[in-house]
Amino acid sequence: MRALTHTLLVLAGLWLAGAPQAAAQAGSAGERAAAQELLDHGLEASRDGRWTEALENFEQSYALTNENATLVNVADAQAATGQLMAAIASYERFLERARRRDARLVPGAQEALAEVRARLPRVVIRVEGLRGGDEVWLDDGILDHGDLDTPRAIDPGDHTVTIARGGASAAEESFHVAEGGDSEVLVDANPRERAAPDPRLAPDPGPGEPADDGGGSVLTSPWLWIGVGLVVAAAIVIPVAATSGGSTPAETYTGSLGAGVLTFR
Repeated sequence: MRALTHTLLVLAGLWLAGAPQAAAQAGSAGERAAAQELLDHGLEASRDGRWTEALENFEQSYALTNENATLVNVADAQAATGQLMAAIASYERFLERARRRDARLVPGAQEALAEVRARLPRVVIRVEGLRGGDEVWLDDGILDHGDLDTPRAIDPGDHTVTIARGGASAAEESFHVAEGGDSEVLVDANPRERAAPDPRLAPDPGPGEPADDGGGSVLTSPWLWIGVGLVVAAAIVIPVAATSGGSTPAETYTGSLGAGVLTFR
């Protein structure tokens, strides 16, 4: 296809350069000159394989003159940068608008269109748990629920399906498709049960707060209450023992007469 599309690019460029009468209908002399310069830059970039730069130049050239032949250049650059859906639309638009002066480009554009269509991958998107009010997004566009479960053409590369429910994302699935391949994507939009909290993920206690070691409150410890019971028992037994003895031990008395022993009977 590369030889074919390069021929189309050159033909389209020569056609615009060699058809001043037709181009005159598409803009002023200054616009035509600028469009031709952009087209030349695009052709040079395409020969060097700089297709993104070439596409920018071709699109700007087409915007200035709306020259139908330039659409062939745009379409080929779109196909070279993986924008197959856009390339198909550009080829089809060129063919729909083709006139007698475009006749040399028509067969090549038709062949290029068929080749790009063959490169398109197709994907089937299935959604489990889909609700009536859910929005199904494929990249930046919304799909009708009726478009699900059927093959649809898509550009090759990375894509994402998102199920929007109540203003939030209920499910998301990313996938990759290669040129010419068929894929199926299953998205599970069923509500998920909340998992039990993991104690290992408990937040750290704040300043001044005791850390919970998982053993419960200290007031529930049996050893605390055993200790309290022993203290209370000791407080009762000791005074009773002190007052129930038969004799009172001697006390040392110190007065003005010197040390002595005072005994109470």
